[in-house]
Amino acid sequence: MVYMSAPRHYEADTPEVVLSPVDRPNPEELPLDGRSTHEQPDDSLDPTPPITDTLNVLRLAKGGDDEALNRLCARYLPRLHRLATRKLPPEARGMVETVDIAQEVLSNAVRRLDGAHFENAGDFQAYLRRAVVNRVVDEARRVRRHGPHVEHEDRSPDNAPSPLDRVLREDALDRYEQALERLRPEDRLAIQTRIELELSYEEVAEALGKPSADAARKAVGRALEALKREWKKRNREPDTV
Repeated sequence: MVYMSAPRHYEADTPEVVLSPVDRPNPEELPLDGRSTHEQPDDSLDPTPPITDTLNVLRLAKGGDDEALNRLCARYLPRLHRLATRKLPPEARGMVETVDIAQEVLSNAVRRLDGAHFENAGDFQAYLRRAVVNRVVDEARRVRRHGPHVEHEDRSPDNAPSPLDRVLREDALDRYEQALERLRPEDRLAIQTRIELELSYEEVAEALGKPSADAARKAVGRALEALKREWKKRNREPDTV
């Protein structure tokens, strides 16, 4: 069994990357993992160097290279942790630690490198994102079956999300995922790598097969516009029973 330990500088309570708004978000815009579509990760605050030779790093990690494994862990573990934290319903927190979800997903990915075949960096990153989403869905279902976990200090009803709040949140996330699935694969991957996984534009360029970081930046902008159109279109459609 491969066990991937966290790098020394990484702590489970590492704060989310500070976001720098390009302009003021419209409150009616789609929720994008708890942020506005006008917000982008601030790469200058990231302490870990980007990985722009993903397939080579995966090949080395597959062969047991410790340095490659550490690079993957340092780069992806904090991102998967933040992604899981944003997606996990509040009522499920306390039943599972989001850092454990991130650790499990990345460790499983490394263990399966022998059997997995990733054509490019985007395949690997999409696999990680989907694995986190699947684990979050599993935990949300478990909460619906057994009820939310309540910490001693949060037993007051005022501190717990109401049933309506939970329904509205789940509905918004469902609509976001549906809008995302309607996009072209390239647009969907651009959003998943840049917005959800918070990768640098250099890494997004590698994932999308773009010639430069600037080309990746433009691709992300186009993808966000396409996602907003799909979101608005989905919200105008009547719900089917």
